[in-house]
Amino acid sequence: MKLYIIRHATAKDVGEDNILTDEARPLSSIGETEADKLGAYLKSKSVHLDMLAHSPLLRTTQTAEHIAKHLGCSLKPVEKLSTEHGVRSCLDVIDDHKFISSLAIVGHQPTLTKVILTLIGADQRAGIKFTKGAMAVLHLERLSSTWSAQLVSLLSPSDI
Repeated sequence: MKLYIIRHATAKDVGEDNILTDEARPLSSIGETEADKLGAYLKSKSVHLDMLAHSPLLRTTQTAEHIAKHLGCSLKPVEKLSTEHGVRSCLDVIDDHKFISSLAIVGHQPTLTKVILTLIGADQRAGIKFTKGAMAVLHLERLSSTWSAQLVSLLSPSDI
């Protein structure tokens, strides 16, 4: 399986423009540009996604929508990708889709960095810079009850 792990693009802050909760934070104009550029980049690389799963929070939903409009893929809001859930829940989402060849998930920090490190078998104290709008691409193979993963690329918005 090819797995695309995407951190939501830059969002407005709570308190800005009368935003009252974390869940209601929309993408900023910078974030909309980041998400559109990522979608266009993936399209330029002829990426086909079988599924684009995302946290139901507004900023991840909007990030996924901007990407999907370039790729024409289906979107699936998944509660287990929200900020209230951790690494195990995110890995469950991946397991739930183990029979597809190409999956993208859009979620939140710090969970996404921990998921990447877990999948590649790295120490959880290792640091990777996973900025807003960043994407990690992993090649996953299912070995009995666990995944074996290779990090193919890690791109920030400035790399795209």
